[in-house]
Amino acid sequence: MICDYETLKALIEELIPQESFWKPELLGVLLGSIIGFFPTFLLNYFQNKRKDKIYLRGKREDTYLRMLNILYLLRNEALVPNNKTISEERKKEIDECFAPINVYASEPIKNMYIKAAKKIDLFFMKNRQDTNSLEDALDLIDEFIKLIRKELGIKD
Repeated sequence: MICDYETLKALIEELIPQESFWKPELLGVLLGSIIGFFPTFLLNYFQNKRKDKIYLRGKREDTYLRMLNILYLLRNEALVPNNKTISEERKKEIDECFAPINVYASEPIKNMYIKAAKKIDLFFMKNRQDTNSLEDALDLIDEFIKLIRKELGIKD
């Protein structure tokens, strides 16, 4: 079959009408879709951002509570008269807590936690003779609690 120009042109006109492709209805649908996309995108973006903040705050709170719990347990072990060293169970808890501390804790809180733990450890290392380090550790625990409350926005 040999197609000349006129036959091909008639075939194209049959398949694609000569009316305008951009009808007002199509333009309205496209504009409505574009306009509707932006508020939806922004809403999802801010909701996800808020969920991330809530998740990280929860992780941070859990980490701080673990840190505080370990300090209290160490303090309690130091207050028992016959304890000469920190128990293996406490050492294991301290080791397990370091990864979340490094990821979620803020620098000031992490530093204060390490200071307090070192003071208690120093008390044990000096065969329970250095009561000043234990008193310093107890003071640091109180400061630690205040700093946590301040960072989490908890008012007295």
